[in-house]
Amino acid sequence: MKILDWKKLLGAGIAIGLLYLSFHNVDFRDLWHSLTRIHPIYLIGAAASAVVMNWAKGMRWRALVRDVKFISKPRAFALFHIGQMINLSIPMLGGQAGRIVMLARQERLSKTFCFTTVAMEVLCDAVSLVVLIYLASFLFAIPSWVREVEVYAAIGVGLMILTLILLMRYERGLAYFGKKTIRRRFPRLYKKLEKWTTSMSQGIASVRSSRGVFTLGFYSMLVWLFHIGICIMLIQAFGLKAPFWAGAVIVIINSFLLLIPISPGNLGSFQITVITALSFFDVSHAEAAAFSIVLHFMDYAPVFTIGFILLITNNFSFKKLREETVREVQQSDCPS
Repeated sequence: MKILDWKKLLGAGIAIGLLYLSFHNVDFRDLWHSLTRIHPIYLIGAAASAVVMNWAKGMRWRALVRDVKFISKPRAFALFHIGQMINLSIPMLGGQAGRIVMLARQERLSKTFCFTTVAMEVLCDAVSLVVLIYLASFLFAIPSWVREVEVYAAIGVGLMILTLILLMRYERGLAYFGKKTIRRRFPRLYKKLEKWTTSMSQGIASVRSSRGVFTLGFYSMLVWLFHIGICIMLIQAFGLKAPFWAGAVIVIINSFLLLIPISPGNLGSFQITVITALSFFDVSHAEAAAFSIVLHFMDYAPVFTIGFILLITNNFSFKKLREETVREVQQSDCPS
């Protein structure tokens, strides 16, 4: 089954509409002027921060799968970049579906297990983002609407953590209940559920120990710190008259407003959120638009640059991996 053409057209239409809203009032001569006066040293610093951020993401995923399969640091680094390359090259699939399927195929892991580890990454990001906002509130005045969203986010994160704790606490009881009530009546369904729950249990194994929780927390905070570092470097690169903590504001607002992707690759929606965040610091529309372009570019350039190098050194065929991933995602639901 092919990805429906109407979905592609709808996604493209939304992206075009959002890009129009982002740039229709921009003086393109001013935008070009802003782009041409970027300080190259700070731009390199932003790219270096992006590399470290992606390294931390790769090491966090490695920590999540460590109890099931040992993966070396270089391979985990390579798998993360190649998985992200596949995701970014097929934005119409949405989410992390491409990366999940690629990881499952390359490491011979179940898609449910890989899905669970990616879901745990999201939970780690959510927890660390709530903590980051709380700490940031002591340094500068956060917009009231962000505080309101933080409350709802904290409640949501709390419910997810509570669910996780209950699943770990009553895992044996749930397994016993399944055997007694489901296996006899629906044996086929029970087999699928048993396989699925086993993979899920393996996926959350890393948080059963204090060491695992500390490791995940450490890498998650590194991810956010270097994400903020990218914005701080770009603020300096553009010579914006904004305080250093504006980088944190950009990351926080961007992360909240892009929780639900509404356009392929967040094209258009990314630009609007960044321009909105910079408006709090009286940055001109043209400068903010230029900043959003470069910041979005930082999501792609380091991943593809390092990813292509790792494809060559690890003897991967990107075209083959991409085709296999698209085919498998289209033929089956993810996870499975």
